[in-house]
Parts: sequence; structure tokens; C-alpha cells
Amino acid sequence: MKLRIASRTQVHFRHCMQRAAFSTFKTTEATLNLVRQSKPWPPWLRAEMRSNWAGETGAVAIYRGCQAALKHISGDSTRDTLRLFVEEHVASEEAHLAAMSAVVSHSSEQSWMPAESFGFGLGYMSTAARGARGMYVTTQAVESFVEEHYGDQIARLEVELSAGEHQPREAYEALLTLLRDACADEIHHKEDAALRLTDPHCSFRTRLLDSVQFSAVYWGSRIGAAFAKRLDGARYEIAFGTMAHLAVPWRDQKAVWILLFLGTWGSLCPLLVHAVEPLSRAPFMACVGTEVIKRTTWEHTQILVDKWPDIDLPHSRVIRKVLWAITHNDMLEEHAEDCGFALATVLLVALRAIDYDDGRQEAQKMFHYLTTSLIPKLKPYFPTAAKDDWAPDLDDLRIYPFLLGLEPQHDCYGTSLRLFVYKLPELTKGVLHCHHGQWGLEALIPHWLRQGSCLTEDPDQADFFLVPWHTWCDRMIYKMNQTRRESRTKAYNEQCVGQA
Repeated sequence: MKLRIASRTQVHFRHCMQRAAFSTFKTTEATLNLVRQSKPWPPWLRAEMRSNWAGETGAVAIYRGCQAALKHISGDSTRDTLRLFVEEHVASEEAHLAAMSAVVSHSSEQSWMPAESFGFGLGYMSTAARGARGMYVTTQAVESFVEEHYGDQIARLEVELSAGEHQPREAYEALLTLLRDACADEIHHKEDAALRLTDPHCSFRTRLLDSVQFSAVYWGSRIGAAFAKRLDGARYEIAFGTMAHLAVPWRDQKAVWILLFLGTWGSLCPLLVHAVEPLSRAPFMACVGTEVIKRTTWEHTQILVDKWPDIDLPHSRVIRKVLWAITHNDMLEEHAEDCGFALATVLLVALRAIDYDDGRQEAQKMFHYLTTSLIPKLKPYFPTAAKDDWAPDLDDLRIYPFLLGLEPQHDCYGTSLRLFVYKLPELTKGVLHCHHGQWGLEALIPHWLRQGSCLTEDPDQADFFLVPWHTWCDRMIYKMNQTRRESRTKAYNEQCVGQA
């Protein structure tokens, strides 16, 4: 048995690691002040930030618990190695907690989950019971969940910011940067722990214990985060502040705590049951999730169902990473069975980035799978999926065969004229994206001519010459300044030389 190192978080890894291969977490008071200007947050983000604060509190406590249990580690070398591991990681987590506490600053915004007590106990028991290896497994499991947790928030914020849903934008972009930087550290912690668990001579019993411990800690983290989202500090202040004011004995306060804890479990049970319900009554919508794409990723895809024709290239690239995680693992059909309508939406959104970044041939391949395999499978169930807002409008898809060069050659309306169109592949990328907007004709006219019988490859036979360049499309994508514009013009001139 081999311990799985959270392979389903590949797409979250890419969200978190956009800025650097490994981020050393740093922030400034000015940045935190800017992040605070993003308040009041929408309800979903308020719950997530409450959970983030509780999570960072628990993370610091886990390492403190490990430090308290170091005395149980036999062997000076092993103890010293673990001590250095903990000191490095806890310094990062304390920086995260300080930043989160500065942003989630009011007690009513924080969670009254006893994250510190739970975290300390987990770190202590992991180390005392299984030594350094136990702490490494706990770290890997916790950080595997945290990577997904932050990655989901980052992905949703990116989509909502692209739709102009949050103001002031600068404040939300600063919050996005804060989450990305914290997530980058968590990934480093996870991979560091995973590396220390690599031992080809490890016994089957040890690997089995690792797997059991990993699952218990991972799912415990998920459940704890679900509690933290719902248990805000205002309820704590009302309940326990009142009891303290009335001088209620601590024994009775503990009894109240137990009752509240059990009551909260009861209130969460319907949510946990709902979490395994299909996302739609339509077939192919169980959306349980896989080792590559988890259920919450599918849930967040729903906001793109109606917006897919208008998603811009940068955000198409974000969704392209979701599709890459699926295709890289050769799991298209498995995900089509699990969550077919969500996969169709991912493909529709990602096609623009595939055409621009990977070329027409790869875009044709994905389009062919979408239109000849996936959509025919889903078509009978579109009415049912539409009732649950999961059926995309496919009208805009009708022009895609032409844009991807899949239609038969036309006769240029019978003209005898011959046109020579220069081949400038680096300056005419992404017709699927560049045909949108006010600059669309600069992409559509050369593309239409290339599909016609009036095109000639011999400049001596040409009546007219066309030098294509998706000028404004490039300008909108790259936001070109004068220096970049001059370098693109130079490349443009160099590619033209020798073609005619």
C-alpha cells in the first residue's frame, strides 16, 4: 500500500503557486489595511475567513503540541531533525495567524471552535504515539486539506472578480494575494512532510498506519472547517460571556459547552447528508468527486454555466488548469460519468485558452470530444439539468467549427481574385478568443480567407496581399506598453520578410 499524496489537489496547487515556486509569507501593515477595506464580506467569504482564522490557530497549536511531546522522541538525531522541522513550520504558521488575526480582527468574526485545544492535542498525540513519522503524516494530511480549502476560495474569488462582483477591487485583489501566499506556504509544508515520509524500506504495517492516520486527520480537518464556518464568535460571547457574568461554575459551563457541541453536530447532520446528494436530478450529475477533482470544484463550476461564452482569456486559463488535471490523468470518461454537465461547462470555458495557448489542433481534439461524445450523451437530459441551472446554452457553439477550421473549404463567393495571406503564427494566435469584441474582424477576415479557394500560396499569382496581426486582441491580452509594442512590431516585420 502506498500513501497517496493528495493527488486530487493538483488544480489547487496551480491556483496557489501562480506567484512563485515557493512563497515565503510576508505582508505589510499597509497591505493588511487594504485587505480590511474589502469588508463587509459576502456571507460565503465571511464564513471562509472565519474558518481560515480557526485553521491557522489550530495549525500553530499542532506544532506547539509537537514541541511539547519532543521529550518522547528517542534518538537525539531524530529529535533534532523534528525540532528543526517544527520550528521552520511554526514560524510560517504564526505569520499566517498574525495576518489572519489582523484581518479577521473582531471576536464576532472569529470562530469559537476550540481549534487551539484540538490542534495542541493532535500535535502532541501524533508525536507521542508515533514519533516523528506521526507528526509528518499529520502535517501532510492537514496541509493537503488546507491546500484544497484555500484553493477553492482563490478560484471562486478569481471568477467573481472577473465578473466585477466585488468592490473595492484593489482590496479584494490584496485579499487574493494574501490567500495565495498563505496557500503557497501550506503546499511547501505538505511537500516537505511527504518527502520525509519517503522510505522504500518501510514495512507494510507502518504504511497501513500512515494511511489510516492520514485519512482520520484529513477528514477530521474537513469536519472541523465545516464547524468553524458556522460557529461565529458572537454566539460564544453571548453564551459564555453571560455565564461568566452570572458566575456560573466552570463545571456547569462545560456541560453547556457539551450540549452546544452536540446541538451543532445535529444541525450539521442535514448538511452532511446533503453533501452527498447529486448536484442535479439529471443523470451523470452525482458529482461525488474523484482523486483529481473534488466535489466542491464541481459545485463552484455552476456559476460558469450561463457565462461561458463571455469568460475572458485569463480566466479561461484558470479553468483550463482544471481540465488539465483531468486529461493529464487520462480521466475524461470517469469525470463525464461523475459530473457530466459540469465537465461540459469546463470544456466550453477552457476551449478559448486551449486554442490560444496549445494551438488549433489541441482545441479541435477537445471540441471533437465535447460535441461527438459528451454532449450527445447529455443531450436527452438537458431539460432536467436546465431546471437545476446546469444546462449550458449551446447557441454560441455553432460558430466554433468554422473558427477551429473544421468546415469544408468555401469558394469565396465565386470570385476569380487570388489573395496571399502572410503566415504569422505568433501574431495571429487564438481566433476562438480574438473574434470576440470590437477587434473581432481583424481575426475573422484573415481566418475566413484562409478557409477559401481564393487563397494562393504563390505571391506571383496574388491580386491582393493581406498581412494579418491580431493587434487589438494582443493589446487587450497583454496590455502592451510602448516597449512591448515596439518589440512585437519588430517580430512582425521579421516574420514577413521572405514570404513574398
